[in-house]
Amino acid sequence: ITTVQQCLLTLGFPSINSAASEVLVTLIKKDKSTVFVLHQFLNQPLPASLRPALWNTIFGNESVGAAYMDAVRDKPYSTLSPQENIIKEKVKGFIQSTPGYSGSEFLHSATGHQLMMKSLSYWHIHVGRPLTEADYKVTIPVVALGWEDDSAASVTRVVALLSGLFNLLQSLKASDTTTLNIVLQYVQLAKPDLSEHIMLLRADLPGGNTSPTAQLVAPLHDKLFVGYLSEEVIKYLLDQCVIGNDVASYNPLFSFTATILCLLSPALSQCNNVSSALSHIEQRGGSITIKQIQHFVQTHYLDSLATQLSTKPTRVHFNTKPITLGEERETESADNRRLLKELEDLKKKLAEEKKQRNDKHIVHRNEIGVLRAENDDLRRRMKAAKPAQLWSL
Repeated sequence: ITTVQQCLLTLGFPSINSAASEVLVTLIKKDKSTVFVLHQFLNQPLPASLRPALWNTIFGNESVGAAYMDAVRDKPYSTLSPQENIIKEKVKGFIQSTPGYSGSEFLHSATGHQLMMKSLSYWHIHVGRPLTEADYKVTIPVVALGWEDDSAASVTRVVALLSGLFNLLQSLKASDTTTLNIVLQYVQLAKPDLSEHIMLLRADLPGGNTSPTAQLVAPLHDKLFVGYLSEEVIKYLLDQCVIGNDVASYNPLFSFTATILCLLSPALSQCNNVSSALSHIEQRGGSITIKQIQHFVQTHYLDSLATQLSTKPTRVHFNTKPITLGEERETESADNRRLLKELEDLKKKLAEEKKQRNDKHIVHRNEIGVLRAENDDLRRRMKAAKPAQLWSL
């Protein structure tokens, strides 16, 4: 492990060679708790040579992949959905209409179409419910990684990775008041006015949730930002999820979401409702670059993310049994205490700044009241003076 760490530090992120890549992937495959060596990639995209293997190793749900292979061997037709033709048409439509992936050659190839169709056909059977837009959108970055063919082996890796990504999203996305407030507080740290503006947006999307923050954030998280951001930026996001997979309290999705909202603040500040805000993100999000995100994170959030990764002892020292994807992790009181303290500090800061703004509003309102009173008095005096002037004439 020490040798690999030294190798990463010496070679640097972009120039890691194939030999080091093989050693690193082999090490993590053997024991997933050694993912901590990837902490050095915080706020850095993984090298392209590492990404497919590491995504599969960290996110891949082996039990789902094994179930697919068993079905292919025993009953090949059981892997095909009764709605196969409908899925095929929708796959074609989503690939052609999703912004940010126009440059993915494999995704747009006939093999890419077939691989996505076969994977979603089995995924439909596996989840036992109608496929949603999110199912199609989250599958796109998985298929776009590039695979050798659309064989059963490739489909196995895709469905395993797809299952793992949905498990990941379920654990990371903002889904309740507490986690949505954390996203807002990240925005508050960098752009206080934007945070307040988001809370005042009109929640105009259909559904039971009337919170503007929830309506704004949920589509972004459910679809893994696919359709809103470029392919490279979404790869960067998933890379950041990979590097801290060994730390239960590490969640880069909240700060990433805040970063995207802040980078688009000039457009979002002009919006009055959630639907127009999402439309602006879809129109402008594709132009956001990794460098812009890295710079913003470096300026506003890097200390928080680094603390999440470095203050918790690595699992290799305290838990010799690797935790597989989907397995329950014990809640760590130290991490919870730290997160609660950060949350309380952010709440206090937000409350203090709101109070300051309210005090300014009160002073301003009082000044306006005095001016109005003086204006009314002047009008009365002028009205009383006019008859006297006419009488003298």
